[in-house]
Amino acid sequence: MNERLMLLLPHRQVVFTFPKVLRVFFRYDRSLYGELCKLVYPMMRRFYTKAAGRAIKGAAVTACASSGDFVRRCNGPPWGWNPHLHALFLEGGFEAGGRFVHVPSLDPAKLGQYFRATVIGFFHKRRLIDERLAKNMLAWTHSGFSVDLTVKIPATSLKARVALAEYIARPPLSLKKMLVEERGGSVLYRSEYNPYFKTNQKLFPAIGFLVGLLQHLPDAGAHLIRRYGLYSSRSRGT
Repeated sequence: MNERLMLLLPHRQVVFTFPKVLRVFFRYDRSLYGELCKLVYPMMRRFYTKAAGRAIKGAAVTACASSGDFVRRCNGPPWGWNPHLHALFLEGGFEAGGRFVHVPSLDPAKLGQYFRATVIGFFHKRRLIDERLAKNMLAWTHSGFSVDLTVKIPATSLKARVALAEYIARPPLSLKKMLVEERGGSVLYRSEYNPYFKTNQKLFPAIGFLVGLLQHLPDAGAHLIRRYGLYSSRSRGT
């Protein structure tokens, strides 16, 4: 991704998360990931175009994820099921003449509101939620939706580019963080300090660990990483 795809220009990592009331739908219909990726790219493109004050063509790589720290978040349901989207967006875009227009910042509050309205509209249109719930969710003070724009990738920082590319494409667990105790039938998993668990490690029964992990296996042939704009296969071919 870093060597063959990403341009040597500023990028930004964007993380899109969903409220608990919608997460269950992803468990039974994994195609929702792809459909929502198709929504967030044009959404971000419109924001960048508006900020630039002219028509520009951008680029992005999106990745679907469903797990957090320690593979699962708790001992009971929803077993750490936390569907979310990671994306690397070009910070700006190209004019028709080929000049790059840098857009270093966007309004996170407006972007978050637009993201919430877009996703709620999508679920309502698909008849996964009714009109009453859709209206209530639009009025929630703490909506559960979030758009994190805090991580920037400078054009000249090779280390940051590689780290972020690896991060969005990572599997749900790392073998380097896992210690299996065969006699006791348990798994010790270490990670960064987690404020939810108030620790950097957690001990699981082996079977429970496998149950928590297997839910994150993608469907056969599923595309977890998608490319849009200038990074799409069609654009790169021309």
